[in-house]
Amino acid sequence: MKLKTYTNWSVLTGPPCSGKTELINFIKSMGHTISSDVSRLVIAEANKDICTMKRIKDSPLFLQEKILAEMVRVESLLDIKTLTFLEYALPCNLAFCEKDKVFPRTLLESAMTYDYKNIFYCEPFKYVKDEVRNDDKAYQMEIGLLIKKHYELLGYNIVTLPPTNPTDRYSIICKYIK
Repeated sequence: MKLKTYTNWSVLTGPPCSGKTELINFIKSMGHTISSDVSRLVIAEANKDICTMKRIKDSPLFLQEKILAEMVRVESLLDIKTLTFLEYALPCNLAFCEKDKVFPRTLLESAMTYDYKNIFYCEPFKYVKDEVRNDDKAYQMEIGLLIKKHYELLGYNIVTLPPTNPTDRYSIICKYIK
């Protein structure tokens, strides 16, 4: 088995509607390097193409493979020594794939490629549907539990961020990112 690459990356994770995007944008405004959620971009791009959208609806594996490939590409471009905040990271895919009952061939290997410095779990806010989110509160809660489970199985300590404003969450984060 390949050894993990140690990084200076901190992951912001959590279920849909947990304030990750708002928090990552706040962190960027504080001058930090960030990597935004690529899954939203992959889904938004797929929404523009009827054939791709139909294929995604017919095959959750197709969607997860597209997201995984893009996440692998993006993370491979990041500097491992630079303090970087990621909105979702490769291990998050384990939760979404388990929920969808699909397992891309390179899923586990990808999830174990990097050793992330911190995992910050954003507790959820009220679930709101949008152009990408089309599930419900039960889905939100299940994904949250699966995300925690997979990071714990990979040996990470998870720092929980309560559902509050980005300033308060950032204050908690600052205690860990020395």
